[in-house]
Amino acid sequence: MWNAYLDQLSSYIRPRPDDPSPSTADWGERDLVRLEVGYGLIALAETEGTDTLVPCIKQLRRWLFWEWGFVMPKVRILDDLSIGKYEYRVRLSGRVVAEGRVQPKERLVVDAERVPVGAEIIRDPVFECDAYWIDPDAAPDAPHISPSMVIAAHLGEVLRQRLGALLQANQVATLVEITATTNPDAVKRFREASPRLGHLLWVLRELLNEGVPIRDLATILEAYSVEGLQEQTRETALARVRVALAATITARFSIGDRIPMVMLGEALTRELEWYCAPERDLDTDRSVRIIRSIHDAMLTAECLGASLVVRDEVRGILRHLRVSTMPPLLALSEITADREADVVATVGLSVEASAPAYERGRAAA
Repeated sequence: MWNAYLDQLSSYIRPRPDDPSPSTADWGERDLVRLEVGYGLIALAETEGTDTLVPCIKQLRRWLFWEWGFVMPKVRILDDLSIGKYEYRVRLSGRVVAEGRVQPKERLVVDAERVPVGAEIIRDPVFECDAYWIDPDAAPDAPHISPSMVIAAHLGEVLRQRLGALLQANQVATLVEITATTNPDAVKRFREASPRLGHLLWVLRELLNEGVPIRDLATILEAYSVEGLQEQTRETALARVRVALAATITARFSIGDRIPMVMLGEALTRELEWYCAPERDLDTDRSVRIIRSIHDAMLTAECLGASLVVRDEVRGILRHLRVSTMPPLLALSEITADREADVVATVGLSVEASAPAYERGRAAA
């Protein structure tokens, strides 16, 4: 997993003509992202080279832009004598959100099956797998990761989990300008529709919060201009933009040529449709039972990588129940026909029943 993650970052190490420039990404938020390092790691920030922090963070910057459509703010790197010699911590808007420790003269190996005698087993900061530090000269053939890349990957995971919260209005304006260089017609039509930037900002934040990249901003802007989304409610605009991004969403949540699904039973679907009326609220007790049922169904199906796929009108109800145990939530209209639908579980929860019932099956799209 680590190697695949690093391969993604490494694929963006070469500069591209349309990379976001430093001036493009500097919005005056100098302390939005801060990386603090102990005095033993200062050399990683002060020197140039392939194994230092600056080029690794540049790789991370390109990865976030090309994979998620997010222009990463500048990272301010500071030494801090109050933390351990080889420790580091990440602050977002002044709040510590992550901490770690590296060995600057060693390399990290994520391979618990071939641990040398005497090596100290740790948990890697991204995928939380067993790993250990090793002298690269002692084992030159071992697949290892530099301490700077460990820090950059940890920073990248912290940012990826919070992209929606980090996105600001002036950043959206910058992304629109970048899109204008590659798709000027889409941006022109968008501007002629007299859009409300705050409306678009909310939609983009929600997409990122739900794990949907915004790199295809031209399609999003087209949806705004063609369907007049600036005059719709934010929830309606979000639903229509997600349909416009069906190809992106399907690719994002597919495994190969199939998309594993957990479906709601017909009775539960009809019950949730009843709550779609504005004057009806899904009570807390019912919400907890639904979340538990979905989670248990996925455990029973032994497919935690599946997505919960529901009818379009039901998604608006369930999306407000987002918790850590909920799978990705997709509407039927967001799935393209070029993937096989693999239904790994069906969740049923009737009004009278106190426990969910499950059915297993398989269907083809």
